[in-house]
Amino acid sequence: MASTTTSALPSSTFKEDVKSIGTWFYNLFLPTLQGRAACKPTMHTVIPTITEELKQVMEGKSDWTFVDLGCGQGAMLQPMRDATKDGKPLFKQCVGVELDPGTHRVAVAAHDDPAIEVVCGDMFPFVEEICSKKKIYGGRAAFYIYEPLWMAGKTEAELDELYGGLLDAISNHPGAIIVYCSADAFREMKTSLLEAKGFELKRAVRVAQNGAFNKIRGVYNPLELWQVPYNSEPPKKKRRSA
Repeated sequence: MASTTTSALPSSTFKEDVKSIGTWFYNLFLPTLQGRAACKPTMHTVIPTITEELKQVMEGKSDWTFVDLGCGQGAMLQPMRDATKDGKPLFKQCVGVELDPGTHRVAVAAHDDPAIEVVCGDMFPFVEEICSKKKIYGGRAAFYIYEPLWMAGKTEAELDELYGGLLDAISNHPGAIIVYCSADAFREMKTSLLEAKGFELKRAVRVAQNGAFNKIRGVYNPLELWQVPYNSEPPKKKRRSA
């Protein structure tokens, strides 16, 4: 399937704009006041767009798992679990990965659905571990990444190394999807890196991850869906010298 790029700007109501400001406060300022790490929130108005874009790319039987890397307080997990296609769940399970223990506890407390799991740990070794198996959670996975290292102070070279390893692990699984949303002026994960690792751009739209602040500035966030080609072969492991 050829990639599809949509140039239309997101629209929102006054009520949604006001709610977006509250979402920023709840995820950025409130955790800081409570002594926890600030979270970069996915706006509630963006989630339906992500769901619809995924439906255009996901194929085959319902063996998909949604994995939110850097899930924060877990706002994405229940909506993705509730998402359906043709009357059937879009995902058989949803998994969030959060590094900060305090934020992880908040995310766990917010969910009682047995098909939702929140893991406390580093997303990079987590991805390597689940991708080391023949199938990811017994099937395929869509990985959501929205600038989880925005406050980590990593250099460009460090980001390239970390994300390069993550992409290497995921590239072993044909059909796997990366849903990547970047800041409006900076990318943690370069387009050239995704292309070099063999991923194909399938969908591209613009979204308002900053809510009302996007509308005020007139600048929006790129949202992209990249996929491992189904005809790709996992890279062969190099033999060690005797």
